[in-house]
Amino acid sequence: ELADEIAVRLEGKVKHLPDGFYDSFDFTQTGHTLTHPITCGFLAHILQGMPWITHVGIDIRLNLGKKAKFQPDLAGFDGSLEPVAFVDYESPNSSDARVPTKDVDAYLAWRRKSGLGVPYVIVTTLPDRPSENWELRYTSPGQYNERFRRRRDEVRRNPYRFWYGLYLDEFSRREMTTVALVNIDGKAVRRVYPS
Repeated sequence: ELADEIAVRLEGKVKHLPDGFYDSFDFTQTGHTLTHPITCGFLAHILQGMPWITHVGIDIRLNLGKKAKFQPDLAGFDGSLEPVAFVDYESPNSSDARVPTKDVDAYLAWRRKSGLGVPYVIVTTLPDRPSENWELRYTSPGQYNERFRRRRDEVRRNPYRFWYGLYLDEFSRREMTTVALVNIDGKAVRRVYPS
């Protein structure tokens, strides 16, 4: 429900942005990094409009020790300041191999240690069509996308299908009952996991 509501409300906001805001790297370049902060602003506004959310926190640190370091972009809290929703936004720059480990695994470790099944929504930004200028960053030795460095053309054939193929494989080995993913594809937004 939370992911579906976010998708509907977010689509209403992203349609007013310039072409290329979400399906290119034009707004994630050094000196012009607008995609992440503007989208997090949209998501904060959306969370604040949910009737069960009283407060919205940005850049939250919910660390419970070395094995449970979870830092979502946004958290919704009830009136008692108990978390009731988490949201992370991954721009074109970060919708890559990091999502299962940096986002999902961090949340799952926090969920196990805290014992709380707070809904968690990850919003990715991947065009579901060929994108010849789509970038594949962080491919140097030791970086997140190193193992994909020779697959740049495959990524560009369809960034959404490439990365979600990886995600679905990774998710099949995790307990994902409280996790959902929403994808921004240009000016269209929809929940894509669970399907």
